[in-house]
Amino acid sequence: GSRAPRRKGNFKMLMDMLAAAAGGPGTQSRPLPPPRPVSAGEIILFSGCQDNQTSADVGPSGGQSVSSGAMTYSFIEAIEHGSTAWQDYTYKSLCQAMRIKLRNKGYRQIPQLSTSRPFDLNSPFRV
Repeated sequence: GSRAPRRKGNFKMLMDMLAAAAGGPGTQSRPLPPPRPVSAGEIILFSGCQDNQTSADVGPSGGQSVSSGAMTYSFIEAIEHGSTAWQDYTYKSLCQAMRIKLRNKGYRQIPQLSTSRPFDLNSPFRV
């Protein structure tokens, strides 16, 4: 099979930075290069739970014929059956509605909202 080309320059730079940070013999401290953006786009992510929790699954119910994750269930319930029209949600209010739906069903997991850069949580939710 074919292999991806190796990036010796990046690996060597990383190893040099680690060695300099550790202060190993024969290393000299150099300023770190400025961080490069990971993505040019904006990333907004709802995750099923906090890092120290486990996301639960939900079996078929309410006319559904398939299982899904509990967070996905709470998202669909909030969008389709919430007290707010989906177009009126902010990212913050949607996340809060999902948390309430899960808590009311007896789930302990707490959905989280993460972004790739600073973000106004009161921005309108958009798909």
